[in-house]
Amino acid sequence: MTLSTKIGQDYYPSNMAKMFLINTNRFFYLVYNIVKPLIDIGTRRKIELLDNDYKEKVFEYIDPDNLPTFLGGN
Repeated sequence: MTLSTKIGQDYYPSNMAKMFLINTNRFFYLVYNIVKPLIDIGTRRKIELLDNDYKEKVFEYIDPDNLPTFLGGN
């Protein structure tokens, strides 16, 4: 766990409502699965890895008007 991750989850756990990681490569999935057990369970629940079908899930949390066009926003 990096120092910034530890500080973030220890002192600012509620700052992040949800984190979407979109279209990551296979290497990232491998590294994430190795590091995932080191991340606090509350933080882990806020992280979602999404593939090409991400728009429906992201639009549940973020209005398309608030997203850049390269992520499907208006």
